[in-house]
Amino acid sequence: MKLRLVHARAANRFMRDILEGIAHEALQLGADAEVVDDEFDTSPDTVHVVVPHEYFAVVPSRQWPRDRELARTIALTVEHPGTPWFEISAQQAQRCAAIVDINHDARAELRRRGIRAESFQIGYTKAWDHWQGANTPRDIDIAYLASSDERRDAMLAGAGQWWADKRVHLMVPTVEPKPDDVADSRTAADKFALLARSRILVNAHRLESTCLEWVRVVEAISNGAVVVSEHSSDAAPLRAGEHFVSARLDALGLLARGLLDRPDELCRLQRDSYEFVTTELPMRPSVDRLLGLAERLVRRPRRVPAKRDIPEPPRPSAPPPGWPTHVSQVDVLGGSIRRMEQRLRALNARLSALGGDSPDTDRLVARTPAIDQGVPRVSVLTASYNHRNEVLEALASVAACGGPTFEVLVLDDASTDGSSTAIEAFLAERPWLPAALWVAGANRGPSATRNRLLQHARGEFVFILDADNGVYPEVLARLVEALDADADAAFAYAPIAAMR
Repeated sequence: MKLRLVHARAANRFMRDILEGIAHEALQLGADAEVVDDEFDTSPDTVHVVVPHEYFAVVPSRQWPRDRELARTIALTVEHPGTPWFEISAQQAQRCAAIVDINHDARAELRRRGIRAESFQIGYTKAWDHWQGANTPRDIDIAYLASSDERRDAMLAGAGQWWADKRVHLMVPTVEPKPDDVADSRTAADKFALLARSRILVNAHRLESTCLEWVRVVEAISNGAVVVSEHSSDAAPLRAGEHFVSARLDALGLLARGLLDRPDELCRLQRDSYEFVTTELPMRPSVDRLLGLAERLVRRPRRVPAKRDIPEPPRPSAPPPGWPTHVSQVDVLGGSIRRMEQRLRALNARLSALGGDSPDTDRLVARTPAIDQGVPRVSVLTASYNHRNEVLEALASVAACGGPTFEVLVLDDASTDGSSTAIEAFLAERPWLPAALWVAGANRGPSATRNRLLQHARGEFVFILDADNGVYPEVLARLVEALDADADAAFAYAPIAAMR
């Protein structure tokens, strides 16, 4: 019997990591196992394993296996209920002769729908272990590797205050398939090497799920990263407090920070969790059962009903960057307000011209003594319009930044709320802060205002700080460090907490 684990070349590369872990364990058990791309073997002694929501969604239907191959195909389902991917998985898995699933909640939901799925417990495999228990330095304090949703975004926003002075590696991939590594996603050796450099991995559930993200957690523990996870309903046989630590979602940031301040406890958790997964939670028993199922399918292929009503899954397509995925009444109202603001700016420009003031004139109203003390590495540019309270908080946050030398350049875009007076007073109280303030002759909008500020910038790098945002003290140092480390990089970007 030959076991071929079929990965869709155009699908997510991290799914291949799972298949390669299974193939590695199958080889250790003496099986003829291999991960292949896209193609099914027609020989009668070959059984295939496929991730259905990936394969059938990205491989053209003309390349799909025929009924005789499907009669010897096992669907490996990996998605939690409540997502579109689970629905695709549940539908497409029924094309196959058998189903195995890695999640307790998914198996229960499939059972409720009358779909039988065997359990496959994700566990330790040397294929994922790039650490091997060595006493190696870890330069990343906290790693976070998960997609975005409102719950997770809120957790990260709250965690910022606790993580600001720590070395944190955030990777928040977008939802479209990633066949290769990109800036927001790492797989295979690069991912395992990153985990082996990390002291803590923070894990938050997707959407409303309460089930553990088993692949992510086992990969982390296998590489010596201590897992800080949201409370989970199906973590057994892992035990909270012994093999990982858990808390409510909103407490994960503080818990991870507190654990960093207790190195002895961190070391104990690393040691005990690694020992447990390597000795008590191997993947091999699940792979052994999978091989037994495959042997039975070789002897007696299961006929899949030819007329089963299984629609073709939707093909993934990503909107252009920045495009909204839906339009709400708030979006419509926002568009109307923006058009009104554009008309108001045009009217202000005409009135200024009639009054003798040129809308192209920016008046310099404040300049601190410190701005003449040298050329900065970073120019911080802030365009402000009617943000009197917020802009002072924004400027106070950047004033607290350490690291590279910087200047703060502010252009008030003809505010009507006294913003410029408040900013002028703020700068007068901070003569040590290299800063300057201009006031526009007429309102032009944020883009034009930022472009005009660029004319005054002297720094090697430019950082745009919106008037209603704030930054943590390490942001300039981290961004400059990233650019200094990569001569080919055009820009560096800091994650922002979305205000919903």
